[in-house]
Amino acid sequence: MEEDWRKEKVILIHNMILKEQGLKEYINYKMLAYGDGKQEPLLHLNAQKNYVSLYVGNIDKVEKARELLNPFDMGKGCIRIKKTLP
Repeated sequence: MEEDWRKEKVILIHNMILKEQGLKEYINYKMLAYGDGKQEPLLHLNAQKNYVSLYVGNIDKVEKARELLNPFDMGKGCIRIKKTLP
């Protein structure tokens, strides 16, 4: 059985969030959530069938976000990380 590629992506993103941002991890809406634990989470992370989703709210609040995230498939409030990037 092939190793699930989504696990590798989730671990990579999880480690980056905890190391770089210093946020606390907990469960919210049955997903990994990251924040200070006192207010609504800043981020959610979840493995879907064909991609890993990083839910960030409104990405347009970040200046030049669309430019920076161009290689990723983005939804209204999430960044979709697929097995391979274009």
